[in-house]
Amino acid sequence: MRMHAHPITACALSLLALGLVAPHANAQAMRFEIDRERSSVYAVTGRAGALGFLGHDHAILATEWSGRLCYAQDDPAASSIQVTVPTRALVLDTDAAMEASGLSSRPGTDTRQDLQSQMLGPAFLDAVAYPEISFTSHAVTPGEDGELMVDGAFTLHGEARDARVPVRVSRNVDGTWRFRASLTTHMTEHGIEPESTLGVIDVADAFDVFVEIVARAEGEACG
Repeated sequence: MRMHAHPITACALSLLALGLVAPHANAQAMRFEIDRERSSVYAVTGRAGALGFLGHDHAILATEWSGRLCYAQDDPAASSIQVTVPTRALVLDTDAAMEASGLSSRPGTDTRQDLQSQMLGPAFLDAVAYPEISFTSHAVTPGEDGELMVDGAFTLHGEARDARVPVRVSRNVDGTWRFRASLTTHMTEHGIEPESTLGVIDVADAFDVFVEIVARAEGEACG
């Protein structure tokens, strides 16, 4: 059975990058310091086709990423967050990726290495030509039960597409804050064609990007 990598495929993951930008004139959004050890950016891809059950879902983890987070609890619309992932930093189905995503089934080591190379190669994510994956928001709308709706642009494979991202916000007992965001998008929307094996085991066009951030207020207003 032959499996092909899918771009994020991303990552990417996804993302996964995230950015909220819509400050109010009088809002005091505070800068937050991201706890990188407790935060993660990853994506999950699926499989389709008549024999899709023979394949694997795949977890793609960003081993490097950067972010800027501002949050105003009393005026969430003033909040902002930006996350950028270097495409080359995406890894497929490693122990850390499987743990972050909660997946348990994965291909063997040799197959994973082949898929990793294909994923970053010119036929898929093309990490050389498109070195970054990002999300930049345009507006933040307060929702119910601590949820925010973030509208912005998700850029993958050089193609930026409008996206609406739900973000769940909660307070931890140690005083830190947790921000959980998820985005479902499609490879074809970013100029990537999903692969298939004899037309019966396909990489699903849709994939999910997840961003989980734990952060603490630094005590200074965002500029």
